[in-house]
Amino acid sequence: MFFIPRNNKFYSLIVHIKPLYRYLATLITVCAMVTVWFYGIYSRLEASIDHYNAQINQLRKQSQQVKCAEQKCKKIAQSIDVLARDNQTYQSPENDQAYFQSRLLFVLHTARTAGLSLNTYTDDKMINKKWCCKNKTHFSFTGDMQQVVNFFHSLQSSGKMITCDNLSLTRQDNNKFAMNCDLKFVAVQ
Repeated sequence: MFFIPRNNKFYSLIVHIKPLYRYLATLITVCAMVTVWFYGIYSRLEASIDHYNAQINQLRKQSQQVKCAEQKCKKIAQSIDVLARDNQTYQSPENDQAYFQSRLLFVLHTARTAGLSLNTYTDDKMINKKWCCKNKTHFSFTGDMQQVVNFFHSLQSSGKMITCDNLSLTRQDNNKFAMNCDLKFVAVQ
């Protein structure tokens, strides 16, 4: 109590109190100041710091997601060009009949190359849909099993849109098989 002037009213009130009570009052004042600091100021500062840290983490995650999305968009943009070229490859020209005739000649050439002999050929019908046009054709070939496998392998590896339905194989001789199948030539519109 040396720093308080003796003619102060506060000093005159404290001088007459026992030292134990003065120390207790000082302790209560210090505890009140610490409590106000901890619960009034520090806890609010810590809560706002935690809130900002959570927002920063969320923004980092969003930034990573945006980077991944940008990479995926670049891959998709590259694949769009490839798909557009493929679509132009499979699109039928304005003259569908000439397109399907070229596919028919391709199948006949592939069968001849594989060693199959053509027995019958029937052009059944043309199926028109909004997105594609199909020409269904029935074929009957004769050849051994290896020739049949080579024929279908050549069709598959050609990359042309040709589907096979109703395939049946019938053994004629020891090594000869009669193959009946419906081939559909598909053209994207």
